[in-house]
Amino acid sequence: MLSSRVAQTKLKVVEAWFSKRNSKTQEEIAASYNISSRTLRRWVKLYLSGEKGKLRLMNRYQRPWNRFDPEIEKRIAQLKEKRPWLTLSETQKTLAQWGLRISKRGIRLVWRRFGLGGFIKGRFSLNYTDFIAPTKETSSGLEMAAEVLKNGKVKEAAQILNSLPSCPKNELLGQIPDRYLSLPRKVEKLDLLFGKIPFRELRRRAKGLRERAEKRGLLYLAARAGVMEALALDWLEESDSLLLLIARLKDYLRKKPGARLGGDPSLRFTLLILEGKALSGLLRVKDVLRCAKLCRNILRQFPSSANAHEGLASLYESIGHFKEAGKIYRTLDSIESPENALLIANIEAIAGRYRDALGLLKVAKPKLDKLVQPRGSAVRAICYLGQGKIDQAAKVLQLSIQSAKKEVIRNMVHTSTLLMAACYAANRELKKARMFLRRYIPLLRKFKIERELIMRYI
Repeated sequence: MLSSRVAQTKLKVVEAWFSKRNSKTQEEIAASYNISSRTLRRWVKLYLSGEKGKLRLMNRYQRPWNRFDPEIEKRIAQLKEKRPWLTLSETQKTLAQWGLRISKRGIRLVWRRFGLGGFIKGRFSLNYTDFIAPTKETSSGLEMAAEVLKNGKVKEAAQILNSLPSCPKNELLGQIPDRYLSLPRKVEKLDLLFGKIPFRELRRRAKGLRERAEKRGLLYLAARAGVMEALALDWLEESDSLLLLIARLKDYLRKKPGARLGGDPSLRFTLLILEGKALSGLLRVKDVLRCAKLCRNILRQFPSSANAHEGLASLYESIGHFKEAGKIYRTLDSIESPENALLIANIEAIAGRYRDALGLLKVAKPKLDKLVQPRGSAVRAICYLGQGKIDQAAKVLQLSIQSAKKEVIRNMVHTSTLLMAACYAANRELKKARMFLRRYIPLLRKFKIERELIMRYI
């Protein structure tokens, strides 16, 4: 990487000065590296000033002369952090009251640097670091941190990352202990933990960070941490807790109750999808459809995003509107991810098009994340049941149940065990089927999954 080579060259020049300063003049050493003696003196001064000076020496990024003072930029960013509902015009008026006359374009550029605006157009993700537009400053900082980390200097790498206004998605954060990271970097790191730690632990961490951000008045950051907490609750099928959390996150994003939501479109869309999932778990179908309608309006901003379409389709699927879910997928030109292929396979299986569903699963299976593999097994079992291959369905479901229990994927425990009971019933082992249904009732009651419990009693 360019910045790494430049940093190494600077260090090499300074080291040469230390080793040759008794035999050569400063001008001679500088000339041998095709730099001025003034530049050499500046590099040596930075090197000798301590760790912060060394980091500045390695940094290729030079702050433009016409950028605002760092303190002014922080004040502009803090306004949006503490009042996510602010528009550019409202922010401009507030700054004017402070004696700062700044154009809307200037405000927008600051928000972009801090990951609070100027997002990559048309991109949707559940994780906000995916659509933060990278800048020269962040790119240079990330490269420099990677080089420092390569040399085993974890604390110094963390200092570099903490000094950045924002940090687009990067695996570097996963290599640094939380104790060295600032609050924003810890929130950005949460996405790297998704699927790698138990959902209860993810929820605990996300909740702690959300509450810390809320205590500091950083409501935008609190809402972003809260999304990861909400995703964990969604996987844990804790609908009541999820609905309460979504209401709190919405309060972070608006000036007063009932007012419009602030924040970025991805964040608003995600909150509506998760709210709909919680309402679905509580059997509030009309309210789910209300959320879906609002999601459709925001979806116009992500016309080509398969992930956004998948979110809306899964919402319709959660209340049994498979036809509507299928329509959403057919608006896409292609299937971008194995997870999308899995959702379409599920719709095809329920519609009785088993061959098409199995074809999609064959393509998706090798690339599926372990968290959704039990769902893939359940869809495959539906196809085998529909084709009369009872033994094959039972074999697939046994693996699915074991995997779902291990990962505590609650809805899949219900689905897989229900399908296994269907296999017993298909083989005319009705007593065994009833016993199998009853066996998992205590577990589902512990999970507080009311809808699934009602289905079992029926």
